[in-house]
Amino acid sequence: MLNDLKLAYYVKLSPRSTFVSQIIGTIVGCIFNYIMMNSIIDNQAPILKSIEGTAVWSGQSVQSYNTQGIAWGALAKYMFSATDRYQFVPIALAIGLFTPLPFYFAHRMFPGWGFDLVNIPLLVWHTGWLVVGINSSVGSFFVVAFISQWWVRKYHPVLFTKYNYLLAAGMIGGRRSWCFCCLLQHKMGLGMRILSRPGGETTITMRTAILKTLTIASV
Repeated sequence: MLNDLKLAYYVKLSPRSTFVSQIIGTIVGCIFNYIMMNSIIDNQAPILKSIEGTAVWSGQSVQSYNTQGIAWGALAKYMFSATDRYQFVPIALAIGLFTPLPFYFAHRMFPGWGFDLVNIPLLVWHTGWLVVGINSSVGSFFVVAFISQWWVRKYHPVLFTKYNYLLAAGMIGGRRSWCFCCLLQHKMGLGMRILSRPGGETTITMRTAILKTLTIASV
């Protein structure tokens, strides 16, 4: 919801109009999600139940809910107790609850030092990405945020006011457009031939080529 409010602020929409749009979108989305879920389960059930899935269907998100339900339900006392392997997971929840307090008290003691500008949830959220999968994009997030929200805002306030949010909205829209194009390429099944090594030839899909290019560019 906050992300939608941010985009609405970029395009000069009122919070009330944004909230109404979110409610309407949620209602319509629930209906279509239910229809699509039933259709996918009916037609792709064997693939969704398999271990690896396919390049299109995997059931990964739904299985993650099942795994979390089992871990936090039936196996919680064997995994998250004080002497077990993942004991620091519930401890981390308590740590996260009290993490903003030092900055709160520091701001009360030193009001002019800017401690109130430290966004702990945002920092902790992005720091959490450092322990999973491909996280090379996290560094670029902080670099772009530093340049945009500090350097440009402080030394070029006119450019910041006129172009910062417009550029951000354009980049978000461009990223989503690229994702849509990649999905179209995959759905259409376009392919191309590339030489792999002397005496051999390999076929890769256009989707794979685009995704590899985007991955290299993001790194």
